[in-house]
Amino acid sequence: MPVLKNPKHELFAHSMAKGATAGQAYIDAGYTPDAKNAARLTKNDEIRVRINELMTPAIQATEISVERIMQEYEAIATADITDILEWGEALAVKNAKGEIVIANGIMLKPSADLPKRVSAAISEIRQTREGTLTVKMHSKLGALDSLAKIKDLLVEKKEERLHLTLEQLVTYSYEEQERRLALPAPEPSE
Repeated sequence: MPVLKNPKHELFAHSMAKGATAGQAYIDAGYTPDAKNAARLTKNDEIRVRINELMTPAIQATEISVERIMQEYEAIATADITDILEWGEALAVKNAKGEIVIANGIMLKPSADLPKRVSAAISEIRQTREGTLTVKMHSKLGALDSLAKIKDLLVEKKEERLHLTLEQLVTYSYEEQERRLALPAPEPSE
């Protein structure tokens, strides 16, 4: 598809293809902020085709398939903290200042011993100045939610199997994000 005739629509498509929200893309295109009009542009068939066209080279360059995305989410969703560390009884030990402190007996397993699916689930490992070790895992709930959404798109519907490309999933995620942003705020309960 050639460049869109409306220059603002073209700018909107470029901004969306780079990952901006519809609201931000609308502003980037030179429009006055308006969530409803921004959402309306995301439904324009010519603009959607142009966004997909602009995204295709970047998506193909990543060589990430839907299956790979699902594997990554599954690794996070099924990871167990005991795959990374083990703990036992508390011990009294001397810290760097010579003070006796209680250590909780947590030991990290060597990174070389961790399978890729386990290390993929680790968000952060940090040691404070005091020597406290923290291990942060990626959100299991977030991964499960994302898997549920992807699998919902891939299930059989009306006796047809939907085969979605990564482009279609990305477009769908933008649409879902915009739908959520366009919902009115809930009324406060009394």
